[in-house]
Amino acid sequence: MSDPIPISLCFPCEHFRSAPGSSSETVWPSTTELFWKRLEETPPDRFAETCGAQLDDSGCWTVKVLNEDWSLDPQTRKITKTSGTKAVEWDRHVPFLLLVSMVCATPEQLEDEWTTPRDLYPGMDLFQGNLTLDTAKVAEHFAEDAEAFRAIAESLGGIPIEGADAGARFQVFAKCPIECRLWIADDEFPADFRLLFNRSTPAHFPGDALAVTTNLLIGRLLENF
Repeated sequence: MSDPIPISLCFPCEHFRSAPGSSSETVWPSTTELFWKRLEETPPDRFAETCGAQLDDSGCWTVKVLNEDWSLDPQTRKITKTSGTKAVEWDRHVPFLLLVSMVCATPEQLEDEWTTPRDLYPGMDLFQGNLTLDTAKVAEHFAEDAEAFRAIAESLGGIPIEGADAGARFQVFAKCPIECRLWIADDEFPADFRLLFNRSTPAHFPGDALAVTTNLLIGRLLENF
């Protein structure tokens, strides 16, 4: 597996939630120009190979994000959702993350190995501070209702998985799958919600972008509550 992409590549000195929550404007971090330039320098045929993107007749790339369709226009540098339900915070942040995912994905296939957030980067606890993963919120909301979790996961394009009271695998970007597993509360133990990442993810997606993406996904799981 190739070396992980530097974790500081996407959001240096700024937090993805820094923009006002009431805004509907797309969030473009200060590194955006770097990624547009890298997109322009990448041979177009690579995108179909690495992230399943298709070039339409207007010169725009069409890409799947979860079960939504997104369009990326290199000429105008605009990224828009063309199908899927409105989700304000998700829709504000996904354009930049989609750009990053297209630029950073490599032709390497994902390994069939899954690991916890803490073990994804050996010797480094990345997911803390501003990048803490909000798993407790999901456990609280679905503490006694595995069926509700299954329903919302299915609505977002999640594929059911075994190994918990309810679980789903979300193909957020082509090289960024995320597994979510929920154990509901019982007489002995409180509810528990855990995440698993594909071991190969750091070769295709920066670590801070992964944390941002994961928390946005968690927000989608909770958006009806």
